[in-house]
Amino acid sequence: MAVLLTTAVGTATAAVPPEKLALMPLPKEAYGKSQFSLWPGYELGTNSRALYVAHSVRPLPKALTNDFPKCELVEDFFSLHKGRPMSRFRIFLCTR
Repeated sequence: MAVLLTTAVGTATAAVPPEKLALMPLPKEAYGKSQFSLWPGYELGTNSRALYVAHSVRPLPKALTNDFPKCELVEDFFSLHKGRPMSRFRIFLCTR
């Protein structure tokens, strides 16, 4: 899932207003057909930036790299359960 932050990434907080967040565009479908059609899209500007959280080591989606040509890995970590690694997450800062 990609989240576009229209505020500076360095100043983003957990209390980012909903109008500052948007999800990665998905194929067009009727509103309410699935949970994904309920989320807003986003508009790209010349200085748009996005945080993309990946749950795998697969290549980044083509739709993401088309919108954001530069995607830099900023964090690679495992979630822990009782001290044991469970799921791997990678966070990318994507810019235009």
